[in-house]
Amino acid sequence: MEAVEQPVSHCCPEHSEQKNENEDPKTRELHHYKTVSDVVIYHEHVGRGGTCEVRHGHILLNGEVLKLAVKLQNVSSKPDSFYNEAGFYRQSNHWNEMGFPKMIKCGKDTTHRFIAVELLGQSLRKYHLKSGKQFNLRTILLLADQMITLVEKLHNHGYIHRDLKPDNFVMGPEGEHSGKVYLIDFGHVDKYIDSEGFHKREECIYAITGTPNFMSINAHRGYQQSRKDDMMVLLFIFTHFFIGSFPWEHKKYPDQPTRLREIGMEKQRSLGELIQKMPVEFQEVYYSIEKLDFQETPDYEGYRRILRGLAAKNSYKYDFTYQWDEGNQWSLESRQRACPSTCVQLQPAALASNLLNIFVI
Repeated sequence: MEAVEQPVSHCCPEHSEQKNENEDPKTRELHHYKTVSDVVIYHEHVGRGGTCEVRHGHILLNGEVLKLAVKLQNVSSKPDSFYNEAGFYRQSNHWNEMGFPKMIKCGKDTTHRFIAVELLGQSLRKYHLKSGKQFNLRTILLLADQMITLVEKLHNHGYIHRDLKPDNFVMGPEGEHSGKVYLIDFGHVDKYIDSEGFHKREECIYAITGTPNFMSINAHRGYQQSRKDDMMVLLFIFTHFFIGSFPWEHKKYPDQPTRLREIGMEKQRSLGELIQKMPVEFQEVYYSIEKLDFQETPDYEGYRRILRGLAAKNSYKYDFTYQWDEGNQWSLESRQRACPSTCVQLQPAALASNLLNIFVI
């Protein structure tokens, strides 16, 4: 974690603001990069940038090939967020929750640390770009319902994410779950519950964590974050999906501290005006979240109920088909017909057996 004047650098490049290519390269040949333990890693990237790169890979699991996204970090780099993410996965692998990728293996060789997780689909940022930087209301409501639920699940396990953004929500792996949203990139998660089960007390100043374009105003100020901040950022993301982009995204800044400071000031000036461009139901949810105290539990079900009311008013169905599915082979029907032989489904027993082989990084 860096000094208060600096945003934490984003270890995982494919989840950065600049690039996310979390997709299966069906149309190109993969070239072997190296093999660590029994994890085969390819040259082809899922994403890259910062101190990490993520490459395509695979592992043989119970006689079936499981496609992987393998995050690599040079052993000379600071490992803090890398260790934090590996530690999170060791916990979340035991959750019986849909929407969180499973860590298959982690470890290191002489040059790299690595975390290998199941390969998922493309990010919502990439789908947003493909859709002309504007999702229709039906798609936003279908995504929002799932995204609120994912963050609620994370919170229920005692964690806050602290780096929510469109890059860190991706569609599921090919097959029957390809229409479901997953949450990724847990290098900056933090426990908001202490060792005795109580909510941590609010601190005046904390290290800044997050992505400037989407972080909460409290995060810009360097305040300790809570569940409220995660929920505020979700509303920023929904607004971004609806209006296309934020005014501060297109400005150039001389350095990162200036960027962080000026975007924070711009949010304070214009965020209310941007939220007012949303349907009134989203505004209602936003202002409800804004009133939360530091330790207060968000009304997740209440937020979903309000937005489901908006969907009902417009006769929208929650059928897991999206704006980008129009004219696309991955319709709901094709997902349901997906051949099991093309996609290894992670079975709890097989995963547990493989995790016995995870070694210390």
